[in-house]
Amino acid sequence: MAESVDAGYSATSKNSYRHRTFWLKHLHRWHWISAALCLAGLLLFAITGFTLNHASWIASTPRVTTTTLELPAKLLAAVQDAAVGSPDPATPVPQELARWLSDRLDVRLAHRQVEWSAQEIYVSLPRPGGDAWLTLHLSLTPPAGQPAHWDAGDIAVIDPHNSTWNDAPPLPHREYSIASLPQDGSLHLLVRRIFDAQGMPGLGSDWLTRRAQPGDTIALRIRVNSNFHAPAEDRPLILIGNGTGIAGLRALLKARVLAGHLRNWLLFGERHAIRDNFYGEDLQRWRDQGYIDPLDLVFSREPPERRYVQHRLLECATLLRRWVAQGAAIYVCGSQDGMAPGVDAALTRILGAAALADLREGGRYRHDVY
Repeated sequence: MAESVDAGYSATSKNSYRHRTFWLKHLHRWHWISAALCLAGLLLFAITGFTLNHASWIASTPRVTTTTLELPAKLLAAVQDAAVGSPDPATPVPQELARWLSDRLDVRLAHRQVEWSAQEIYVSLPRPGGDAWLTLHLSLTPPAGQPAHWDAGDIAVIDPHNSTWNDAPPLPHREYSIASLPQDGSLHLLVRRIFDAQGMPGLGSDWLTRRAQPGDTIALRIRVNSNFHAPAEDRPLILIGNGTGIAGLRALLKARVLAGHLRNWLLFGERHAIRDNFYGEDLQRWRDQGYIDPLDLVFSREPPERRYVQHRLLECATLLRRWVAQGAAIYVCGSQDGMAPGVDAALTRILGAAALADLREGGRYRHDVY
């Protein structure tokens, strides 16, 4: 009996040993497999983390396709009706417009979130890297046989709704920097539709961007703004602006190009490079031709951080002092709140309060801000 018990015990021990060895062997193997998977995961996480945090370091060439269409009058009216007041982002593109664009561009806009702003309807498309927007361009042509004259830096004074022509109570006039020269054959304005704290649209901007129709006559007069005319002599010119202030600076640059004056430095700030690079083709062409050098474009919503024209000025302090020492004049056009005080503070820091006061007294530091 003793031998039988011992044999059974020995067989059980061997089976238990084999069982434990089998699992230890597989656990050991899975330990290395799981370690390898974890290492691969960490490497992938490191690579993707680098890509997400340093995407601006990766070289890429964007491809932009531009298609221009003219809306039929009926669709234009539908867009104007939808834009009344200050539309909520949830307000969709009118169905008629969505169908029309779908037929012609194969773009699906129905039920997409829309960003309504002063001059455009911005629609973000669902595919990676895809964006679309619609922009209104405003150009006023003098009546036949009534040529208009103005100089770069002058102001267009608009009578909203042509109130003085319609025996209506006169409305406050609105002023806009002119972006063109008489040689262009038409008067160009860059108008941003604005809203007050209650969401009511601006009197002048709403009239020009939404209510006035192509072909309508606009009551307008020119106000001479001699304080912002381009220097008559060929002195260096530093042009600083933001937003729709580029309109006045564009006219000054056109006058300088026409006169053959080469030394122009433009610092312009806006939000988005793709959406807000107003007159970008003109600026790039003048840069290529040598009429703008340097050309500093600062877009505050572009990575890696928010920067404005005053920050770029501080970065170029040495160059700015050199230009001023060579007789440069400084012209500022754009926002009265934010940009203009920021530029003034930056110039004071770079040149000193006394030197800046001397420039202003000598007519070499001028503003057209609003």
